[in-house]
Amino acid sequence: MADAVPDDVADNPQIVHSKTMKKLQNCCPGLRKKSQYFDQWLSSRWSLGQSVCLLTVFVLSCSGKFVLGEVVYTESINYFSYQVVTNAASLLSSLTVSFTIEGCHAYQKIFSGKALWRFTGVSFLFTCASALVALSRWAGTSNVQIVTVGYLYLPFAVIMSYYVFSRNYGKLEWLTLGMMTMAVLTFVMLREQYRDLEEGEGEGDGHPLDRLKKSFTPAGFSLLVCAVILSATGSIFAERIYKHKSRGLTWWQGRFYIMKVHIDVTALFLSLILWGISHVLIGREDAFSDWFTKWASTPEWFGSWTVWHGLMIMVDVIQGWSAGLITKEHSTSFKAIVQTLCYIFTMLVEDPVLGNRWGFRSRELPSIMLAVILVLSAIVFQTGRHYVKVRERAACMEGQSSNGSDPSMPEAPQSSASELSLQEITEEPRQTGKPQIAVILTSWKAACRKYFLIVLYILSDAIRNLTLAKALSSTSINPNSMTLVVYLTGLVIASGLTVYVEGCSGLKTAWNPWKILKCMPPGFLYALTSTLINMAFSQGMNAALALIIGKFYTPVAAIGAGWVLKRYYMWLEYVAIGILTLASMIFGYLQAFSPGSSPEWAQKTNSLRVAMLLVLGSSVAAAFNSLLTERILKGDEARYHVQKVRLDAACIISTMGLIPLIAVISSRAQDNPWALRPVDASCPLDSVCRQENGCENPACDCVCASGIFAGWIPSALGVIVLALTINTGYGWLVGKLVQAFSTVDRAIADAFSLLLVYFIGDPLLNATNLNNMCLNLVAFIVPLSTSIFAVASSEFQRATQAAHLIEGKQTNEAEASDSEEGHGHLLTRAAAAFDANSQADGESGKSIVPPCNSKLCPKMDTVTLLHLHEIAAARLTELFGLNRAGTVYVSMKRFAGRLASLRRRKPKLMEEAASKEEPRCLIRAHSNKKRSKISCIIEAKDLVRFQLAVGNIMRQQMDGLKTRERSKEERQKEREEKRKAKADAAAKGVKKDVASKKESSKVAASSKKKGAKKK
Repeated sequence: MADAVPDDVADNPQIVHSKTMKKLQNCCPGLRKKSQYFDQWLSSRWSLGQSVCLLTVFVLSCSGKFVLGEVVYTESINYFSYQVVTNAASLLSSLTVSFTIEGCHAYQKIFSGKALWRFTGVSFLFTCASALVALSRWAGTSNVQIVTVGYLYLPFAVIMSYYVFSRNYGKLEWLTLGMMTMAVLTFVMLREQYRDLEEGEGEGDGHPLDRLKKSFTPAGFSLLVCAVILSATGSIFAERIYKHKSRGLTWWQGRFYIMKVHIDVTALFLSLILWGISHVLIGREDAFSDWFTKWASTPEWFGSWTVWHGLMIMVDVIQGWSAGLITKEHSTSFKAIVQTLCYIFTMLVEDPVLGNRWGFRSRELPSIMLAVILVLSAIVFQTGRHYVKVRERAACMEGQSSNGSDPSMPEAPQSSASELSLQEITEEPRQTGKPQIAVILTSWKAACRKYFLIVLYILSDAIRNLTLAKALSSTSINPNSMTLVVYLTGLVIASGLTVYVEGCSGLKTAWNPWKILKCMPPGFLYALTSTLINMAFSQGMNAALALIIGKFYTPVAAIGAGWVLKRYYMWLEYVAIGILTLASMIFGYLQAFSPGSSPEWAQKTNSLRVAMLLVLGSSVAAAFNSLLTERILKGDEARYHVQKVRLDAACIISTMGLIPLIAVISSRAQDNPWALRPVDASCPLDSVCRQENGCENPACDCVCASGIFAGWIPSALGVIVLALTINTGYGWLVGKLVQAFSTVDRAIADAFSLLLVYFIGDPLLNATNLNNMCLNLVAFIVPLSTSIFAVASSEFQRATQAAHLIEGKQTNEAEASDSEEGHGHLLTRAAAAFDANSQADGESGKSIVPPCNSKLCPKMDTVTLLHLHEIAAARLTELFGLNRAGTVYVSMKRFAGRLASLRRRKPKLMEEAASKEEPRCLIRAHSNKKRSKISCIIEAKDLVRFQLAVGNIMRQQMDGLKTRERSKEERQKEREEKRKAKADAAAKGVKKDVASKKESSKVAASSKKKGAKKK
């Protein structure tokens, strides 16, 4: 299907047709001229079924091309010969379609120089991209880099569309674009690493990551990036031509099959030139000839062709048609997302079908989870696009209402709603002067003080994980002793601060037994969290892996918030939580088992599994602990240091109760404070002292001791004190952060400490390297997913407000009428004016109001805004006037925002949502007829006037003043009576005609007789 553009617009008025051409056009008019229905179908917009069919064809052709490409693109055929045959076949198909549909009229549309040279530039860009890839391969770049960098096409296409088409992308789109890019690159690189590992086993070059590092060159990587940029640029320029946004083509509005002819002609021309040059350079030994020969794959004209090559050409032609139509109907960004998803799922299905090739069993779990992340990210991306379009439409309508309210005034430059609001805000500082500057500085200080707490928490969390891991893995202390001392230190500091600030009375209030008992549940969970994480670190847990597995804290906290705090989240936030959880699992798996990553701690599989379970349990306990703490801190009006005394006292009691319990459960001597065990970490792990009752063995030569504080020796005291200090400060910051923000905000802050631990902390303290790019890419998915969780609610609220604004503006928009015009006629003309000014969106092709960002919105002639209650009264009057079949039902109720309406089954949440909204009145009216429902929201200030208007309408539309509409049986009975009366009248009318004829003849005869007598 194509554009709804008339033929007279598409024709060039400067072309003078000969008589022969006119005869040919009359003889071969084409299907469009012969069939009016076919022309209407061709010019109509795409329906949902047609779009789904096109998308299915595109997905199947892309999958077929990807699978057959591994068989076809070999060194046995000449690459340029394949391109020539493919372009020739595509040109033949486009010419056939063009002349079949247009007839001889296609001649004048095909031979258009302005369109042809533009498509020549597009084809040249694609050819240059292919040449740069061949040059990079000739320079020695590995196949892993070539394949992986090629998938950067997706982010480059989105970024270029932002600048070329001035498309607005919101926070959701940019964040999900980053996640999709990271997930795709991780998936492809992981696959190529295992492929290189399998194919290069006998080469003797060492580890695949070492070979990848050796083959990496900045020049080759730069060539690949330039090739991707050129390919994305060609696609964006082609989209500009498809959507008639290219300058100089205002008179030429060709349909897609005509454009396809131009694309194929230019591509065939360039491929013929390259094919000829490749044979001219045969036999030469310079570098350029060597590179060109490698690009052509073989010096022969065609090479060894098979049936698969013919099938590949057919699939390639279909894929070219469907890709162009997808780009024209939607966008290059949409095509890139669908194509990437198609390739990923093709690889995910193809590898196990072909015998689990390239180590698929080893990478099956992370590959599936990466594919799920990619799908969820694509869904969020499209949701963000919908939100942005709603906001753009609302901004345009706001600009129209503010600039087009008085049609008699001269036109002024229009601006978007955001620009108008910015102008209103910036006017105040000019009038108020220095006091306003003081207010701004005060607000900035408050914001810096507020977010400084988050930054400080992120730093302390990262340092805490590193120091705690170092202290517990390099010493032989009991993990619970560290927990107990931390709470004791926090209790002493909080009690001293309470005495200093509030005196002894405040200390007595802080040590209220009932308040301490109330803090026992979170205190127990505090102690359990610290105990489990300390036991995990003593098992050899890595700090980065502990931090990643600890991200299960976020989904548990989000789900548990509904039980503990009666706080629920929207579906976008749950999607972000799912992505965060999957990314955490992928990171933990790759860090332990991916090729190129074999840390010492990962070799201890038994202790590693136990440590991972301990960290998982710690994250669950921490989530519910934070939720209970938040409820206590926000529900009590006491100061934080007073509440800290109660929490630490509860934690000390819980820790002392857990120490003997863990001593019974655990089989390690280090967890049992009464067992005799080595106190120095220098004691070898394979020493007899490390065995059960090993210290009692005479062969044991290590220093052993028992007790809760065994191992707190002077040689280890430095790192222990450092960990103790940092953990004490961390405990204070956690409580302050939860009290000032929320548990979810703490989870978001936790995500950013991952970057500090993995990229800075571990390399400095543990001398780890960062040569595994898969791990590096997955590490960035975690903070991106938490950022989506943070902005999802605000983006949804902004889109909801914009939707309400659109609904209100569409109700409010009416035409300025004369005194003789009624409300009904005014609304009709306003709606007509609004429809006349709507334009087609550049990306989706649907009719919406164009966005008002940098361009001027079309001015709505003779349309002004009326008060909302007047519009509602006019619509209600229309409903009464059109209704004759029954009663008009009018209902009114209090409306305090959409969020309050959605949460009406939860009174507390409803009150919380309604407290932020000004109460309004929701009016709904309908009759017994279909499609008669109307609704409107009346502001509080207009409610009295609307009630008076409704009273007048009711009095005017009383039943006695209207003619009741008869029922179906009554109308049938009336029709039968009329039919019977008509039949009777017709029968009587025939007799009357005969009698009248007889009477007239008698009168004529008598007149003749009288005349004869007179004579």
